[in-house]
Amino acid sequence: MKPFVFICAGEDSGDILGEFVVRAVREYGFEAFGVGGHRMEQAGLHTIEHFENFPVSGFLDVLQKLSFFRQFIRKAERQLANPDCCAFFAIDYPGLNLKLVKLAKKYGKPVYYLAPPQIFAWKKNRAKFLKNTYTCAFFPFESKAYAEQGIFVNLVAHPFFENSKNVRSEISTRETIYFLPGSRERVLFRNLPLYIEAANHLSSFGNPVFVASRKTMYNHLKEKLPSNISVELMPENLEERAIFLSKAKLVIGNPGTALLEASLRGVPIIALIRPDFLTFALGKIFLKIRILSLPNLLLKKKVFPEIVAFPFQKSSSLLSELHRSVKLLFEESSSIKLALEKLPKTLEGNRSIQESVFEFLLKFVKR
Repeated sequence: MKPFVFICAGEDSGDILGEFVVRAVREYGFEAFGVGGHRMEQAGLHTIEHFENFPVSGFLDVLQKLSFFRQFIRKAERQLANPDCCAFFAIDYPGLNLKLVKLAKKYGKPVYYLAPPQIFAWKKNRAKFLKNTYTCAFFPFESKAYAEQGIFVNLVAHPFFENSKNVRSEISTRETIYFLPGSRERVLFRNLPLYIEAANHLSSFGNPVFVASRKTMYNHLKEKLPSNISVELMPENLEERAIFLSKAKLVIGNPGTALLEASLRGVPIIALIRPDFLTFALGKIFLKIRILSLPNLLLKKKVFPEIVAFPFQKSSSLLSELHRSVKLLFEESSSIKLALEKLPKTLEGNRSIQESVFEFLLKFVKR
């Protein structure tokens, strides 16, 4: 069998990053097997499991899929134990990937980790699993947090940065509010009732459009949404995504990389989330930070509103808070515009993802 590397990316954002990893690995001369999505498959990944079977959010979701994850780990271990497997590439998704990192090291495979666990937010003890690992992050606050734990992290340029320079129309000329309820199925269904109420409540500010991260989510939304709310599918190509997002007046979404992507297009954002009860309670206890969205973390202050639905909170109070937040965003358009212009400068890494992959393979991987 031809030498190969094993790659694991567990959700949409990882699939975007993983496409660059797969292309670099194959250009270097290795086959790529593992977990990914459509983008990674198009780049040449041989999937042993599609990432759509993986996404979970919150402790209750994980408990419900324990049996599936145990079966997958056994399957992944067989791949990592294969003598033709030359390295393991982990992309985000630490709940699973840290277990696979441990297995890879057990079999003597060098490990590359892109978008490592967010130890700046909680569970900093996870840093110990990345000793003797080639680790790459996008954000300065990540490399600082790992440095404090004695772990060196390479800063790489986020692919969103390369596509953040498109021409943007003035916010005042845009008419549409995009709603991004989540790329994980369980998150989408948990957020959806709140997001539908929000879309109807904010219709005076702009036309509500729900955006699906992929085709399966599009089908779910078409089935669940009322006829007065339209649905669009997010383009796969990064340049097309940039143009698509730049047409919005505002993006309201679940905290994640999609909000960062929108803000880099010059679009104001609001994080809106309804966690399950257990996740909410544990977050209150263990989270070290009180900022949830990446744009605010990069700007080092809460420029954009973040609204968390408390368990059993009445929707009327939540919608009132959301209405006030939207009104204030548009009233303070000058300061918001300055913040949006500053944001891309925080993402200038030292090298590209592809360059970091080549360096890792050259230094640590034997054919």
